[in-house]
Amino acid sequence: EIGYHFWDANASLFVRLTETVNLSADFYGGRDVVRLDDRSKYHADMNLDWGNDLQAVHVNVRRPESPLSMRHTAYRTHYASRFAMSAAGMGFDMPAFTEEVGLKTDLRLGPWTFGAQTARHDTRPQAPDMSGSYNSTHNDVRHIVSSEHSAWLGWRTAIGTSLSLTTGVRGSIFHSGGVSHYGVDPMVSLLYDSGRWQISSTLCAKHQFLHHTGFTASSLPTEFWLPASATAPPQSALCASISSSTQMAHGVRLSAEVYLRQMERQVEYEGTVMDFLTEDYDLDSHLQHGRGQNYGLSLMAQRTSGRVTGWLSYTYARALRRLRELGADVFPSNHDRPHEVNAVATCKISERWSLSATAVYASGTPFTAPSNIYFISGTIISEYGRHNANRLAPYFRADVSVCYRWTARHGLRHGLNLSVYNATDHENQLFYSVRQYKSGTIYYSPTCFKIKVLPSVSYMIKL
Repeated sequence: EIGYHFWDANASLFVRLTETVNLSADFYGGRDVVRLDDRSKYHADMNLDWGNDLQAVHVNVRRPESPLSMRHTAYRTHYASRFAMSAAGMGFDMPAFTEEVGLKTDLRLGPWTFGAQTARHDTRPQAPDMSGSYNSTHNDVRHIVSSEHSAWLGWRTAIGTSLSLTTGVRGSIFHSGGVSHYGVDPMVSLLYDSGRWQISSTLCAKHQFLHHTGFTASSLPTEFWLPASATAPPQSALCASISSSTQMAHGVRLSAEVYLRQMERQVEYEGTVMDFLTEDYDLDSHLQHGRGQNYGLSLMAQRTSGRVTGWLSYTYARALRRLRELGADVFPSNHDRPHEVNAVATCKISERWSLSATAVYASGTPFTAPSNIYFISGTIISEYGRHNANRLAPYFRADVSVCYRWTARHGLRHGLNLSVYNATDHENQLFYSVRQYKSGTIYYSPTCFKIKVLPSVSYMIKL
């Protein structure tokens, strides 16, 4: 039995303080909760909830007829997840979160741009609290506080009537656990704009000081973050991309992009959920380090005017890794999905009513499957095969919605949206797991996320 519910809410505020100063604020919050009850057939029960929230305040300053403009932002973002599972009398509770609080300033003076940012990161990697297990795992993982400071400079100039060149550099300093890391990220971009056609090419270097990883055996949102450290230095990448877009008749716009990223110091988590129940937990022992390569192609057709609007996109993308702990083999990363198709359509029936539909298809998530399963002294022991050599079944989902909008007194605009999630009742696999019937039989099978109908209601108001 699967139970699932979610909620989200957002609000925006805009205030013109003076002729030259505007104040705006953005707020968002959302949460998803899943419960899987397998106790009637297996000795298993799972609870998972995750969510994020964001608050940001912006101050924009622009004087008429002045080449100088400024934008100052104070923000906070927070993401948290909690994964709890019990099986055969053993269980664990595993919270994880990451929070960022920061200040950011952007200045534009003619062709020049300047900026600076400072941020405080508070991160808690996953670590289980065990119950009923014979292992000696103790959850002593604490919050890891780190800070990041950066500044950047950019310059743009025209080359003839259709070409423009943009170049810049960003410098960063990251402090965590008494260790400091540095990054210098140059960028150069060339844009051709004929009015109807736009073609751009970009070369850049990037550093990332927070590692993002998670389980390789499921598509559950159990990912977590780790700050760069002496044992896990910051990630770096060399990036190249070429993109093109053109405006067609009837409000149709076509666009395409190809990209390549060569990455160093990548981190992958190779453990599984069952490790928590059968062995002492040590995060560092499950982290693999190495290189990566991402490349892909994106195509999109978009219609922005007319009674029917929407877009259709196809992406071919690979995210490959080579980790030194696993030898010379190249394998897909946890988020590698070669094929993805997205379609969105909205039909405006009248001034107040509109219908919308969304469809998503994507290749299945890679996972590491066991090659041998043993039952020793009442405990299931799994021996795993090649890392991420298997995939879940392809993901598919179709949603439909209807929206009613109206304007009330005093110019207040309202909107009411009714939607149905997974309208085709398609089963999507969450993960494969080794489970045991109450009769004692060991079974390796997928757990699917199937909900007959998941309706939702949203309401908006615009002052």
